[in-house]
Amino acid sequence: MKRSIFILFLGIILASILSSCGGYTKLAVLGFSKKEVKELQYTAEPGTFLDPMAAVVVEVWAHPERNPIKDTARFMLKPPPMEWVKNETVPGEAPVPVRIYKPKKTVAEYNVPVIVFYHGGGYIAGSVDEYDLFARKIARDSRCIVVSVEYRLAPEFPYPAAVNDCYAALEWVAENAEKWNGDPKKLVVSGESAGGGLATVMTLMSYDNGGPDIDLQMLWYPSTMVSDEVTDSRKYFTKMTGRDYLIPESYLRNVLESYVPDSTMWRTRYVSPVYAALNSELPEALIYTCQCDPLRDEGRLYAERLSEAGVPVTYTEVEGMVHAFMIIGNVFPQAGDAFRRSGKFVRDYYGY
Repeated sequence: MKRSIFILFLGIILASILSSCGGYTKLAVLGFSKKEVKELQYTAEPGTFLDPMAAVVVEVWAHPERNPIKDTARFMLKPPPMEWVKNETVPGEAPVPVRIYKPKKTVAEYNVPVIVFYHGGGYIAGSVDEYDLFARKIARDSRCIVVSVEYRLAPEFPYPAAVNDCYAALEWVAENAEKWNGDPKKLVVSGESAGGGLATVMTLMSYDNGGPDIDLQMLWYPSTMVSDEVTDSRKYFTKMTGRDYLIPESYLRNVLESYVPDSTMWRTRYVSPVYAALNSELPEALIYTCQCDPLRDEGRLYAERLSEAGVPVTYTEVEGMVHAFMIIGNVFPQAGDAFRRSGKFVRDYYGY
């Protein structure tokens, strides 16, 4: 949790200080020479190099003392304004808090598509509050209503608590969307990291249970493989190779043991969707992965498996980028592009 807060704060600081700088100049502001940055760009995977700013973020993440401005900068980025924001509670197995965002500009006055968003945090951290800026950006760029879900976290509430909460919220949205001029027949599920994994599970549960009907799934560097399988990206971009790319191997192991203590469940349908039987009835997908992310291969594999099953997939692997880059989106121009393309993906599908 502390790391999540730190990376958000780091993003605010870097964005505020560096917004007017260009190229390696912005990195020099942080005390990194061009030569040093080039050395930091090397990765354990042959032929793969970190984006220059991503290399600095990784270094500062591992060695916070390297950031000379972190203790003095107090800049805050103004979040995108909304028409309104409401907090509600969904009844279910346990009460599920949700936050609803209606942007100032929507694609239509009535029958607005609704995007259900599940935050990241490895199933053990994260919150609606921490992802408030993220949800606002989705709402702004899609011009759709967004419902952000506060599901229960492990280890206090292991699987299937989060899955049950997310599905209860999805059903509730379908039943209540018209109250906000939303269209219950225009539902999108979305998620970042662990939330991306939960979004994929929602599409499977929706298919298995006969609803609610979901039109689209937007997955940003999703967790689709909660198991002990070691992919190439997990091997290259964790402490297993001596360098921490924001997600150390110890964290992944903690996630596995906290979220799903029963190892016999690791490869089941609603835990690790990448192993599930897929079919062409599942929603069209937009999937982003990061080239230098331990979760890269499982996101890529899920995109491939969906495509093989006959599901239309728009897949993007962001070159040189690390996990969670969209959280600190004001540092990386690639993040702004991802938000805009994601918003356009939804609008294009519905013909707006």
